[in-house]
Amino acid sequence: LPWPLCSFVFDHCVNAGRVGAVKCLQRAAHVGADGKLGLLTLGAVERADLRLLCRQFNVERCRYYMSLDGFAHYGLAWLGRVASVAMKANWAT
Repeated sequence: LPWPLCSFVFDHCVNAGRVGAVKCLQRAAHVGADGKLGLLTLGAVERADLRLLCRQFNVERCRYYMSLDGFAHYGLAWLGRVASVAMKANWAT
């Protein structure tokens, strides 16, 4: 995966697991979300506008966190993590 998308996906793997992170990527790339990083997903990533894909991936991360039961308690920290990783990558969220 190209930079900085690879750092966003890696960071999301820490909280959501590999399958969860790949599903977010697939939703962002508008392909079927089966959690497997295969040729269809990689092709969609390659064809996508990287800036828009990174932005949409971070939106999907936020949606994931907002769907969790602990969001009321941990949500601000989780969303802050998305923003922090984007800022460290020198990429606008």
